Amino acid sequence: MLKNRCLISLALLSLIQSCGGGGGSSSPKVPEVPVEYTFNLSSVLSNECGGSSSFSDVELLVQDDNWQTVSSHTADINGKISFVTLSKTINYTLIAKNQEGDEVEGLNVISYTQASTTTPAMYNARYDSRVDNTTCECITQDVLLSHRTFNERTNVNASAAFERWDAVDDQTTRFINVEACRTMDEAWPLHSFSVVGTDINGNAIGVAQFLSTFNANAQLEWSLSAVEVADKVLLLANHQAFESTQIIQSASHFALSVSENDNAVVLFDSHPYINESVYQSNARFIFQETSSIFGSTKIESFQQIISTNYDESFSVKASKITPNIDTVNFSEINPDGSYDFSNVSGYPMAIIIMTYQAFNPTTGLPMPAKWTTFGPVQGQLPINAVLTGYEDIINANTDKKGTDVTLIKSQATSSYADYLRYYQNGDHSTFTNNLQRYHIEITLN
Repeated sequence: MLKNRCLISLALLSLIQSCGGGGGSSSPKVPEVPVEYTFNLSSVLSNECGGSSSFSDVELLVQDDNWQTVSSHTADINGKISFVTLSKTINYTLIAKNQEGDEVEGLNVISYTQASTTTPAMYNARYDSRVDNTTCECITQDVLLSHRTFNERTNVNASAAFERWDAVDDQTTRFINVEACRTMDEAWPLHSFSVVGTDINGNAIGVAQFLSTFNANAQLEWSLSAVEVADKVLLLANHQAFESTQIIQSASHFALSVSENDNAVVLFDSHPYINESVYQSNARFIFQETSSIFGSTKIESFQQIISTNYDESFSVKASKITPNIDTVNFSEINPDGSYDFSNVSGYPMAIIIMTYQAFNPTTGLPMPAKWTTFGPVQGQLPINAVLTGYEDIINANTDKKGTDVTLIKSQATSSYADYLRYYQNGDHSTFTNNLQRYHIEITLN
């Protein structure tokens, strides 16, 4: 009898332990707390002196993987959009009112595929008739540049905008209607004025001078003596034709246009700002360019190299390898909005722009509209999804005027997330230091 009682006790103990009693070591799982991400976007409108003001005529649509609208958000009076999401990456589309030159108001639509919600985004609006230049001080006068004797001037250049130039004599060049702008009470920008050509012996020469004070005077003229002298620099063999400029304090100086037959250039490489300047060079190669009564097509490549070393920058070469695309029907983009440029290997991002002849739903009058999509080289465009709130302006039946595709490759990174981060907020870093592009442009008449 005692033996049976012991067996029953052991069985009960085993049952209790199997139900979690009796001091078992297992513990209940703690529920995971969802991670929240805050997405922030700022919208600004820039004026002619580099200042900015808020631009609030923007709306943001958060969308799912099929570009269906999940939520919509409008900018506040400060041009700010902010919301909390549980998604680390999202598809979103920004819709902004847009106006250029004498054109009527239109729409600028920009979509980002799988954008990081932790990356602050920036939108630089374009609405010319609303630009506020009241904080700007702009002065327009001539610049009279005195310099050594020139037999011929081949390149007269300034970093400031000017109307034209005149050769006063062989030692004087006038820059007519030079405009300098600054934000009131701030420092004037640094500008350069240069002349390149040949002396009486046919030797290549160049002179320049900088100016950083543009206060008006009674003569309506700033007088300068060109004390900066250029050097003749040999070019690398078998270089391509390219354009180059020096970037100093965020402005372009000493623009060069080099042909493939040039064996040397006249270069300003010993001026006082040389230690803070970089050389930005761009080359271009056209594979195909056609035109007919139906429209036109263009396929081309580009390379940009930015470097403190001019030899490195001048080594820029646009690719002459024809991209692996359908150059007849351009079938990489399908009617359903799916696209595939993955046959062009090594280019992580595709920027696809559709331009439309839309109509204002209120007035019935034509209005311009452009839709830009930043995405990987293979994916789905949002153009066939409903653009919530704007269905009457852009839809599947809207007259398309052109398609523009740019495939991007940066030597700094192969990560699509890095590419998108740059185009979301313009974080330059080293992304553009060595940048290659294929460009396909289709325009319909």
